[in-house]
Amino acid sequence: MTVQRNVELVWASSGGTTDPGGTKYIAGWVSEIPTYQNFNYVLQDHSKNILVLAEQGAYQWQDDINYHVGGWTMLDGIIRYATSANVNNNPNTSSNWSYTPNYGEEQDNTSDIRGLVLTNVNDRNASTWDGNDVTIDNANSLIGLNSTAGNLVIGNVDGDLVVADMGAVVVPNGASLSLAASNVNYIYHSGNLPAGGIGEVPNDGKTYGRKFGTWVEISFDTFPAGTKMIFAQVAAPVGWTKDGSDLANNRMLRLVQGNGGGTGGIHSCTLMDKVPAHKHLGTSGNNNASHNHSVDINSGVDSINHTHHYVFTEVVGGNQLQAGPGYAVQKTNIAGSGVSASHKHRVAGSTAYATGVHQHSLNMLDNAGVDAVDWKPKYADCIICIAN
Repeated sequence: MTVQRNVELVWASSGGTTDPGGTKYIAGWVSEIPTYQNFNYVLQDHSKNILVLAEQGAYQWQDDINYHVGGWTMLDGIIRYATSANVNNNPNTSSNWSYTPNYGEEQDNTSDIRGLVLTNVNDRNASTWDGNDVTIDNANSLIGLNSTAGNLVIGNVDGDLVVADMGAVVVPNGASLSLAASNVNYIYHSGNLPAGGIGEVPNDGKTYGRKFGTWVEISFDTFPAGTKMIFAQVAAPVGWTKDGSDLANNRMLRLVQGNGGGTGGIHSCTLMDKVPAHKHLGTSGNNNASHNHSVDINSGVDSINHTHHYVFTEVVGGNQLQAGPGYAVQKTNIAGSGVSASHKHRVAGSTAYATGVHQHSLNMLDNAGVDAVDWKPKYADCIICIAN
């Protein structure tokens, strides 16, 4: 390793020196023997330039030097770094110069740009203040955070931790960092709360929001999009849309333990105009001629007047007999029992001469005089769910 020697000494500082001139500097010695004064001048130049670097840390700026990116120079006691290659661009006025150098090394296409890495600057493990990794010592200590979306300056301004939004401005331009400026704001923390501020949010795993100077627990329980529910009101509530499909019109609800959402049935669940197919059987006495039968039908409880229609056919010995000559068709109005309002049963029947005990079969008709069918009201399958 080279050992530094006598950097403070300047060659021929007290001896004779003569400038050989710029032309000779470019051409150098050819075949002549230089005078000692010329030789002393050249060696003195080299030793002075080395000493300047040791004394100042940078060479003074010159307008005829081709500065490369990252090169530094000094002007008026300020060291600046070239952000782009330039010649004869005054560091005090040109945007080709910056106060700070560009640190960082691009590793390769698959690696991040690391930037400035500080490793074990102060080797410590304890959570005590035994040293700093970075110290900015200034009247107002600032850090610039720049990006294409905007530039921020964070720092200690007059003892307050602040952030200033500088917009698209990258190079410091003398803008005010006073808290009175519209783009400068406090950075609050637990030890520096705003006027009327509140303490830290409770650390109990719940969600809180600020309300009237305090923390209140809030809930974000919402229904996923597409959830269907039943509402007993005229219109859909805010955030919901009424289902206009056939599934949501004139249907009974059927609770199932299987999969919900199914549908079935073909009849209206409100008109009640279909009668389930069924029969009434009765046993007559011993009759030897045409006769009438009094029929007592227990139809259940009805809240409105209605009519039941019956067709009689005579059955003898298991054979159904057709009405023939001499057999009159008997019709009678029969008052029902066990109902909540008066109503009628219209019985149409035919009989034949029969002796002994026999039966009449009754076929039930609907209000339109059509044979009764199985009533299949329209329904929609539903399930009951309990929120967790």
